[in-house]
Amino acid sequence: AVIGWNDGTILTLHGQTWTSGNEFIRTMYSRILYQVAQTNAFIRQTSDAELDAFGVDQSTRAEIENFRAEARFLRALSYYHALDLFGNPPFITEEDPVGAFLPEQ
Repeated sequence: AVIGWNDGTILTLHGQTWTSGNEFIRTMYSRILYQVAQTNAFIRQTSDAELDAFGVDQSTRAEIENFRAEARFLRALSYYHALDLFGNPPFITEEDPVGAFLPEQ
């Protein structure tokens, strides 16, 4: 496909001459890690301790457990994309602290 418009840095993306400053590459990286952050937040907020604290009944817990499995899959898929596109991304799980810190690669 030929890209015929000149939005931002699309021409360097199309010509495969981009740098780390390419807005499309940077946005893709940010979006992948944002998805990881969102899945971690969901898994963290639906832990057994959190569900106990909110008094969630057993039938709802079973449904939440399915959602947690889906969140873990989406996190794994995001990491697959990060590895495929960027090589060695930082690895963050629900066990890591929330906020600014430098995660291990």
